[in-house]
Amino acid sequence: MSLLAVISVIIACDTSTQGEAIKKMIDKEPDVFIVLDVVLFEKILEVVGDYQPEIIICTSREWEENIDVLSEIKNVCPQTLVVMVTEREDTEIIFDTLKAGVDSYLGSITPGYLLRSLEMICRCGIMIFPRMIKTRIQKIVDLSEDASKGIPEELTGREREIYSLLLKRYSNKEISQQLFISESTVKVHVRNILQKIGTKSRATLIDN
Repeated sequence: MSLLAVISVIIACDTSTQGEAIKKMIDKEPDVFIVLDVVLFEKILEVVGDYQPEIIICTSREWEENIDVLSEIKNVCPQTLVVMVTEREDTEIIFDTLKAGVDSYLGSITPGYLLRSLEMICRCGIMIFPRMIKTRIQKIVDLSEDASKGIPEELTGREREIYSLLLKRYSNKEISQQLFISESTVKVHVRNILQKIGTKSRATLIDN
């Protein structure tokens, strides 16, 4: 996406006040961005198909209830970059919304930061604000430390992480969300773990 042309934007928020506030920030760079519309998030699917914007900026307090809406946005506008503005650092929500089609996450929407971030997103296609990355890395580090305690030495690093989660009775889906890998990959690792430690089922593993 070239930044030589004006970039079209749609803003979808829980309230019109919030949407207009974001629009006011973007309007500071009329040579770079043009806001096509400001709508309530619940109305976004009614307008995106006609506009086909280059960027959609979304804010919502109920991301869990809007996963299907995010997926449909990508179905209707496959080339559109979806930017999610949120202060939440819930890695499960991040994982689910990434799968639904969200391209980037912003935790701050001060004027200068928002405009610089949007330009970077147009160049790179994805952006996650630093605190989310730090939180995610720390969780992986914590899992690795847990995995080193009382776990068979023959397991690989990834298998140790999964083994630790299995002992906590995590399902395959929960493990995939925690480690940002697919469920099919989790199943392969679980099978390898059971073979290496000579256990026939995960139930037996947990009981032991």
